[in-house]
Amino acid sequence: MLQERLKICYEIKRRCPQSPNFIGHPLEGPITTAVLLMGSDFLTLPYDDPKRAHKFLEFCTKSALNYARTISEYFNQPLQSNGFPDDFGGMFPPKIFEEFVVTYWEEIFQGLKASERSLHSELLRVEHLPFLKELNIQYFDPSADQYLTPELLHQHCPCKFQSRILSWQIHNLSAEELEALYKKIARFKPYAISFSMDRLEDEPKIKHLLEVARRMKGGK
Repeated sequence: MLQERLKICYEIKRRCPQSPNFIGHPLEGPITTAVLLMGSDFLTLPYDDPKRAHKFLEFCTKSALNYARTISEYFNQPLQSNGFPDDFGGMFPPKIFEEFVVTYWEEIFQGLKASERSLHSELLRVEHLPFLKELNIQYFDPSADQYLTPELLHQHCPCKFQSRILSWQIHNLSAEELEALYKKIARFKPYAISFSMDRLEDEPKIKHLLEVARRMKGGK
């Protein structure tokens, strides 16, 4: 798969030399990697065999950083990324979160030489949010997190956060309903409200949302 992505990147750059050196995330977070490799059995491993869980997470962390270094060397550019995704991090409760998640997230941030730290994770709860401050994370992307509403993030998140209007909302809501949703989210002051188009028939709704965003940014 990586070889195919590199070929695609090469062809894009041949046609458009100013395009970025990009084949996807520079790495995946250690918890998600561990679950993808071991399956759901990993979710009980910290309780059943903590020593083995740590050894596995050390492998996932080192492997991710080695991969990121290899990609940066391939593109002949310095290794420096400010963030990474780890959607399964929130599967561990706060009482073991610092030992089995924070430790390895910190190692990755240091390995990436992150100047501003950002994190994408979709399963955190309010009780996890204080750890973002401990990790000195400046930007948090909860994406489609079902447990963290914009209101809860506004009340409890120790750093800047972004919000999203999701694809199913774009598909199923009218332009007027999407405008109302955008304005409701904006009241909680995320640093960004993202949305995207994955069907051509939704283009009028996307145009309307862009007009709303520009109008609100201009104070009108």
